[in-house]
Amino acid sequence: MKITLLRHEIAENPEEFEGPSDAMRPLTSKGKKRADKIAQNFNHVCEPVDYIASSPFLRAQQTAAPYLDLFTSAHCTEVHWLQPEMDVKIVVKNLKEEKFEHALLVSHDPLISRLASYLLTATESSFIPFKKGALCSIEFLRDLEPGQGELVAFLPPKIMKKVK
Repeated sequence: MKITLLRHEIAENPEEFEGPSDAMRPLTSKGKKRADKIAQNFNHVCEPVDYIASSPFLRAQQTAAPYLDLFTSAHCTEVHWLQPEMDVKIVVKNLKEEKFEHALLVSHDPLISRLASYLLTATESSFIPFKKGALCSIEFLRDLEPGQGELVAFLPPKIMKKVK
């Protein structure tokens, strides 16, 4: 089983956004272009996914959108447990209830970096800096248990944009 974590792309500046809530803050045009480009290159570095889950925040949904087009047979859902400040234990509990071989989870920092650390080392303190658009793929040889994941790939957006 594999889990690929993806931090949402570049969003509008929170200080300048005038929408009703931060959850509605969209990607910038640059963020949308980067999301499309990175999704196009995803198949060159990762296996196909059969489960895609994103935070209900608009910027995460917009980052996930190109993957929905790429993996049309994948089960796709928006889940509250991928919101920025969620507890990693709640994320793992919910993931254990899902059936998948390769999941793509689209979320935010600080959750995404804490989740990667937890899956790899069973510690909740973040030690992996996730830039917007970064991918981290983690494989589990047995059950999905904290600290049992093996790092398969960590790809910052600069690398993902250049993959051919």
